[in-house]
Amino acid sequence: MILYSGFWLSLAIICHIVGSTEIHQSGFCSIRGNCGKRSFFGSELPCPYNGPAIEASPADHDLLVEICGDSWRDVDETCCDTAQLKNLQANLLKADPLISSCPACRENFYQLFCRFTCSPDQSLFVNVTGTEKSMSSGKDIVTVLDQYVADEYATGFFDSCKNIKFSATNGYAMDLIGGGAKSYQAFLKFLGDEKPLLGGSPFQINFKYPSQFESFPEGYSSSNGTVRGCSDPDYKCACTDCPSSCPVLPEIRVPSQCKVGVLPCLSFSVIIVYSVLLLLVILVHVRVVIAKVEARNNELLHDDNTDAFSEDVLQGDDDSLKDDDIQLAESYSFNNWLEGHFSKLGLYCSLFPKIVIGSSLAITLVLSGFIFFTQLERNPVNLWVSPAAESYKQKLVFDEKFGPMYRIEQIFLSSSSSPVIEYETLKWWFEVEQNITSSVVSSADGPITLDDLCFKPTGDYCVIESFTQYFSGDIDAFDRASWKSDLKGCVDTPVNCLPPFQQPLKKELLFGGSPTSNVLDSGAIVVTILLNNYNNDSSTDLNRAQIWEHHLEEYLLHIRDIAHDKGLDLSFSTEISLEKELNKSTNTDIKIIATSYLVMFAYASLALGGNPFSFGSGMSNLVHSRFLLGLMGIVIVLLSVSSSAGFWAIFGLKSTLIIAEVIPFLVLAVGVDNIFLISHEMEGFNSAFPDESIPERVAKTMGKIGPSILLSASSQFLCFLLASVVSMPAVRNFALYSAVAVLFNALLQMTCFVSILALDQQRVEENRLDVLPFIKVSRLSIISLPADEEDGSLSQMIGESTGNFFSKFMRNYYVPFLLRDKLRNMVLVIFLAWFGFSLAWIPKIEFGLDQRIAIPTGSYMIDYFNDVYSYLDVGPPVYFVVQNLDVTQRANQQKICGRFSTCDEFSLVNVLEQERKRPEVSSIIEPAASWIDDFFLWLNPQLSDCCRFKKNTNGTETCPSWAPDRQCEVCYADRQWDIAMNGFPEGEEFMKFFEIWIDSPSDPCPLAGKAPYSSSVKRTANGTGIDSYVFRTSHEPLKSQNDFINAYKASLRLTEEINESLGEGEVFAYSPFYIFFVQYVSIVRLTCTLMLVALGLILGVATLFLGTFKAALLMLLTVVFILTDIAGVMAMWGISLNAVSLVNLVICIGLSVEFCTHITRSFTISDHTTLARLRPRFIDPDNRVGRAAQSLETIGGSVLGGITLTKLIGVCVLAFTRSKIFEIYYFRMWLSLVLIASLHSLVLLPVLLSKWGGKGYAFSPFASNVSQELVSRLRSAHRRDIIEDE
Repeated sequence: MILYSGFWLSLAIICHIVGSTEIHQSGFCSIRGNCGKRSFFGSELPCPYNGPAIEASPADHDLLVEICGDSWRDVDETCCDTAQLKNLQANLLKADPLISSCPACRENFYQLFCRFTCSPDQSLFVNVTGTEKSMSSGKDIVTVLDQYVADEYATGFFDSCKNIKFSATNGYAMDLIGGGAKSYQAFLKFLGDEKPLLGGSPFQINFKYPSQFESFPEGYSSSNGTVRGCSDPDYKCACTDCPSSCPVLPEIRVPSQCKVGVLPCLSFSVIIVYSVLLLLVILVHVRVVIAKVEARNNELLHDDNTDAFSEDVLQGDDDSLKDDDIQLAESYSFNNWLEGHFSKLGLYCSLFPKIVIGSSLAITLVLSGFIFFTQLERNPVNLWVSPAAESYKQKLVFDEKFGPMYRIEQIFLSSSSSPVIEYETLKWWFEVEQNITSSVVSSADGPITLDDLCFKPTGDYCVIESFTQYFSGDIDAFDRASWKSDLKGCVDTPVNCLPPFQQPLKKELLFGGSPTSNVLDSGAIVVTILLNNYNNDSSTDLNRAQIWEHHLEEYLLHIRDIAHDKGLDLSFSTEISLEKELNKSTNTDIKIIATSYLVMFAYASLALGGNPFSFGSGMSNLVHSRFLLGLMGIVIVLLSVSSSAGFWAIFGLKSTLIIAEVIPFLVLAVGVDNIFLISHEMEGFNSAFPDESIPERVAKTMGKIGPSILLSASSQFLCFLLASVVSMPAVRNFALYSAVAVLFNALLQMTCFVSILALDQQRVEENRLDVLPFIKVSRLSIISLPADEEDGSLSQMIGESTGNFFSKFMRNYYVPFLLRDKLRNMVLVIFLAWFGFSLAWIPKIEFGLDQRIAIPTGSYMIDYFNDVYSYLDVGPPVYFVVQNLDVTQRANQQKICGRFSTCDEFSLVNVLEQERKRPEVSSIIEPAASWIDDFFLWLNPQLSDCCRFKKNTNGTETCPSWAPDRQCEVCYADRQWDIAMNGFPEGEEFMKFFEIWIDSPSDPCPLAGKAPYSSSVKRTANGTGIDSYVFRTSHEPLKSQNDFINAYKASLRLTEEINESLGEGEVFAYSPFYIFFVQYVSIVRLTCTLMLVALGLILGVATLFLGTFKAALLMLLTVVFILTDIAGVMAMWGISLNAVSLVNLVICIGLSVEFCTHITRSFTISDHTTLARLRPRFIDPDNRVGRAAQSLETIGGSVLGGITLTKLIGVCVLAFTRSKIFEIYYFRMWLSLVLIASLHSLVLLPVLLSKWGGKGYAFSPFASNVSQELVSRLRSAHRRDIIEDE
C-alpha cells in the first residue's frame, strides 16, 4: 500500500536565499501561488511573495470554508490562490484515512495547514530562507522556510493524534503520519522534512518554537489557535484513540505470593511451627533427664538390691520368653484366605511348570504380535494436547475458519565476541538472504521457489521481515558511505523505508539484544520468513513447503558453519524443525537403556545366587548361581512390556518414543524387586523345610510373599491407572501402557516365574550347572535339619545363619543400631526437620515444560530457543474470535466497534484498548486490529480514494483503484455518515459494501480490507452474512514459562470479561501457544486431587491387606513424607511441575508403597516365635520393637539389596542420557525417589512402627516357616539356658 507520511502541500524546495521574507507584519504573506517545478517529476512549488494578502474570489472563499471549516467564513483576504487551495484539499484528504476517526486530531491537523497556507498574517510566523530557479518556468520557487508554532499548540496537536490507532498494521497512525514520533518536536519535524517522492513535504520546513529562544525574534509571532483535545465535547474521539474517553475497567489484583520478608508464608509458617516443636522436644527431653537423675539419686538412698535391679534392666527379664510367646498369635482371616489361594497357585505352578510356562508364553507372544500394529505419535500438538481440551477445539475452529497460522522460518544472527551490526557482516547477510529467496528446489511436482510458497498480503510480494527489506533486498542500495545513517533513519521512521510488501517494519521485529535505543548496538539480527500453511496434512502444497524447508534447513546448517568461522553465531528454526528434532532417533539413549538393563541383569544374577560381594570356588558357585533365573526374570519383564504394547495396539492407543524408552526400564525396576522377594523367601523355606518337596516349599513361599506382592502391585496399578485421568495424550498413554505392563508383569511373576523358580530349584538340588542344566556334577552338601540341639543349629533352623550379605548386615549391625531408644527419638526429629524443610521449599516449585528440555542435547534448536528468549522483542499474536454475533445489525456493531462515539462503553475493542494499557495483568501491548472500524471508516465520503463507484452506474459497478477520478464517484456521497454511526449500512446493504471492501487493495486507500483482513472474516456458507471474525492484537514479549502461563490465564480472564459485556454471541482468545499451557490453569488442583485420591486408595488397600488401620496409616504417613521430600527436591533441582512430573509424582506414590509395604506387612504379619531368639532388650510389653526388628531382619535385606540397589544401579545409568527431558523428569525424579524412599522405608518407617505400630498377626499354616518340631526345640533350648544360669 502507499502510505503517506507528511501529506503535504505542493509547495517548493531547496537552496539558500536567507531572510527573503523581509516584511513581518499582519496582513502580509511569505508565499503565494505556484511558480513551477524543481524537477521534471517534482510537484509545483510556491512562489516567494512578501506582499499583502489578496482578497479571495467567492469561489475560492467557498472552497476555503469547505476545507478549513466555518471558522474561516469571515476571512476575506488570504495568502493562497485557487491552485494552492486545490493542492491543500488533495493533500489533506490523503491524511484523512488515518486521522478521521479522531475529530480533534483532524481539526488540529487541518487548522495547522490552513493557517500555514492561507492565513492573511502568514508573514508573522513563516520566513522563507531558501529559494532557487524553477527548471520548468525559470521563476523563483521556495525550497526552505521556517515556521514558528506555539509550544502549547504543538503539544496539544501531538497529544490529540498520538493515540490514534491504525488497525491494519496493529499500530498507530503516528507511525505513518509522524514516523513513530514520541514528542511534538519529532512529530512536526517529520511533517516538515522534505520527502517529495514519498508523498510527504515537497520542500523543507523547519519548525521553530518560542521555547527554543531566550528572546523571541523581533517581528515574529507563533502560529496559534484553538487546540482541540481528544475529549473535547465538540470533537470527541473514541476510546481507542483517546484514553480520556475510555471507560474505567474494574481493578484487577495482580496475583502476588504471600510473603513474610523474603520468605513465602508457607515457608515461614513451617519454620515457626518446627521451631516451636523443637523447643517443646528440648524441654521434654530436659524434663525426662532431670526425672531420671532424681530417680537414680533416690535409688542410691535405699538398700544394695539396686545392683540386681540394674542387671535385670540391662539383661532383660528371664521370663520374657514364655510359652505363650512361642505360640502362633491370632491370624487375620483375609490374609489367611489370600495365603491359602497363593499357596495353591504356587503349588499348581510348581507341579505343572510346563503348562504354566507354555500358556504364559502363548498369551504374551500372541499379544506381543500386535505390537507391529502400534502407531507412533510424532505430532507435538497431538502428543501434549488433549483432543477434548477447549483450547484444542478452539484451534480447530480457528484453523478451519481463518486458516492455520503461517509457517514460520526464523533466523538469528548474533555474536558474543564482536559487534553484529557491521557493514561487512550486513553485506554478507544480503548475499545469504538473496540465495534463500532465489533458490530453486527440485521435487517430483516440479521446481519449488520461495515465491511459490510465501505469504503475500498484497498478492505480489513475499513477507520477509529483515533489515534488508528496508532496502528492498538490494545490496546496491546499501551504500558503504552512509549505511549507518540510512539504517538508523529507517529504524526511526520505518514508513520512509517500506519493504516491497508495503508494511512498516518495526525495529523490534528485526533487531534484538540492544542495551541502548541505538540500533547499531544491537546484539542480534532477526530474520523471519512467512509461508502459507494448509489444513490438509496430505496436500501437495504442504508437501512442497516441507521439501523447501528441508532444503532451507540444510542450507542454514551449512551457513552456520560459515558464520562460526566469521566469529558469528547463527541459530534458526523452520516449521518442520521442532517435530523433526523431537522425533530424532536418539541412538545414544537406546544404548543407555540397554546398558541399564544389562547392569541390573548382572546385579540381579549375582545377588540371586547368594552374596553378591563374595565368590566361592569350585563347582558350587556354578550350581548355586542364579544367572539363568535372572535372565528369565528379564525376559518376563520384556514380555510384560511387549504384551502391554500389543494389548493397547488392539484398541488403537498410540505410543510415543518416551513410552518405548521409559516403560521397559520402569517395569524392569519394579519386576526385579519381586524376583528378589520371591527368591529370597524361597531360600528361607529351603532352610526351614529342607526335607519337604519343592512344590510344598514353593507353595509356602507364595503363600507368604504373594499377598505382599499383590498389595504392592495393586497400589502401583491403581496409581498408574489414576495417572491416566491426566488429559495430555502423551502422559495418559504413558500411564495406561505402564498400568497394563505392571499388571502383566505381576501376573507373569506370580505364575510363570514361580514355575521357572521351581525348575531352577530342582536343578540346584540335582546338582546341575546354571545355564547348562544338562551337565550334572558330583553331589554337593545341602542344608538339612540338624539332629543336635546346639545353639548354632537352632539359629540355622530359624533363619539366623541363612540369608545374603544384606540380611546379615541388617541382623548383626543395622537393627541393633537403629532401634535404640535414644536413636529412635533422634530419627523422628531428623525426619520431621527434613519434612519441614521440604515443605518450606514447595512454594519454590516452578511451572511449565520448557521446549528446550524436550529437545535432545546438541540439537540446533536449543540455540534457537535460547536466542528467542534473549533477542526476540515481540510477543506472539493473539486473536479474539467472535462467533454467533450478527454483525450486520447496528446493536451488535456497537458491541464490538471502538472508533465511533456510539460504540458501547464496554465494547470488545474498547475493552481490549483499556486492557492494553495495563499489560502487567493483561499481557497485551498492541492495539487491536478492528476490521469493522476500518470498514466503516472506508465508507467515509470525505475519503475520495476509498469506496468508489463508477459514475452513472447507480452504484452497481465499483471503480478500480487505478481509474482516474473523473470516472468515479464516492460511494456515500449522497448518504449520511458521521462519527455517531448515523447512516451506517445494515443487513443486505452491509454485506453489499462489505464484499467491495474485503476485495479492495490498500493502494491508494490504506483502510481497504483485502491485505490486512481477507483472512480475518469468515462469511456464512450461503454468503449472505458474517459467520465469525477475529480481532488481532499481540502479547508482550514472553521470556519464560511463567510469562506464557500468565499470558494464557490473562486471555481467559479477558474472554470472560468480553463475553459478559457482549451478552450474546461467543468470544474466545486464540494464540498458537495456548494449547500447550491449558494444563497449568488447573494443575495445582489436579495434583492435589490425584495425590489425595491415590493416598486414599492406598490407605484403603493397605488396611484391607494388613488388617490394622494403625500400621496402614503409618505406612501412608511415610509415603506422605517421601512425596513431600521429593517435592522439595523438585524445587531445589529445577524440576518444574507439569503433566509429566505430575504423572511421575503419582508413579512415585506407587513405587514408595513398594518400598514400604513389604516391611509394614512383615511387621504386622509374622512368625512370632522367632522373637524368642531376639535380644531381650528389644522386647516391649506389646512387642512392637521386637516386631520392627524382625521385620528389618527378615525383609529389610531384600528391600535394601533387591528393591533399593537394583533401582539405584539402573537409575544411575540414566545420568548419561542425551535427552534433557529424560534426564530431568526421569533420572532426577527417580534418583530422588530411590534415595528418599529407601531412607524412609528403612529408617523412618521401622521407628514409627516400633512406637505406634498397632496389632500384629501370625501367618497362616499355608505360609508359616515355623514347624512344631522347631517350636519344641526352641522351648527346650530356652529351659536349658535357664537351668545353666541357675
